Amino acid sequence: MRAFVGIEFSPEIKEEIHEIQKKLKPFAKSGRWKHEDNFHLTLKFLGEIDEQQAIAINGLLAHIAPTHKAFTFGIEKLGTFGQSTLNPLTGCLAIRVLWMGTEGGEKALRALQSDIEVKLEALGFPRDPRGYNPHVTLGQNLKIKCEVEEMERAVVPITRKVEVKSIHLFKSESKDGNRIYRPVSGHKLQQGG
Repeated sequence: MRAFVGIEFSPEIKEEIHEIQKKLKPFAKSGRWKHEDNFHLTLKFLGEIDEQQAIAINGLLAHIAPTHKAFTFGIEKLGTFGQSTLNPLTGCLAIRVLWMGTEGGEKALRALQSDIEVKLEALGFPRDPRGYNPHVTLGQNLKIKCEVEEMERAVVPITRKVEVKSIHLFKSESKDGNRIYRPVSGHKLQQGG
């Protein structure tokens, strides 16, 4: 199965992100927008794994999770990966990934992600050479009819904080030409104190 380790969001957080996404869609001429149910924060992309690897990964996550305290972070700020300049012929800006970044809880988030990254490397999953840039993907392969700064004015910070109480192994499936992300296991972080 195609898999990743990540943080699941509450339905309320997903709805707030979706409301921002709806405000941004009119700026796009074309592209793929993430479905509301798929909003999450990736900690480590794994790619294709088999059943034995899934068992080993779950064992590792069960060991890692209780060594980290639960924490919170916010979601705000618009960002892009693979942004081009405005094409004068089409009047469009090509953006590979449009995302929102995290705010707060950075020390706890980076410690958790680093622990997962280092320990999964021992299972044969190489570290990401690009480093970790925590983000929530809103859309991909977009053709935008304006500069990013114009879209930024339509974005407000998410009012609720993401409460990170557990980490999950997700599987990514294709259904009717769309990607669906489902948690297949959860591992609780240390609560309180």
